[in-house]
Amino acid sequence: MGSAFVAEILAMTAILITANLTSGSTNEPIPGLKFCTNTGVTNSFYVFWVPVLCFECILCSLAIWAGVRRSRNTTNPISVSNKIRLLDVLIKGNVGYFLV
Repeated sequence: MGSAFVAEILAMTAILITANLTSGSTNEPIPGLKFCTNTGVTNSFYVFWVPVLCFECILCSLAIWAGVRRSRNTTNPISVSNKIRLLDVLIKGNVGYFLV
């Protein structure tokens, strides 16, 4: 899991470096309005989000896999005291994060 995260960071860094080397910058994009901005950024800059999406899909699939394994191992997700187990809450929260 750690290696996938490192790969995501390296891919994002390479994309940002490539985009910044091929684009320009200006400190006055509109006359009278002074702030730094990039100019000439390519239309394919959306590629920056591909490594993020891949890593999030890996995390989502692992959360779903853990939920399926958990549901197969236990027949009753509610304990004797009618309180939801902490692990069940964590799995539901992890899967819900990716669906919302």
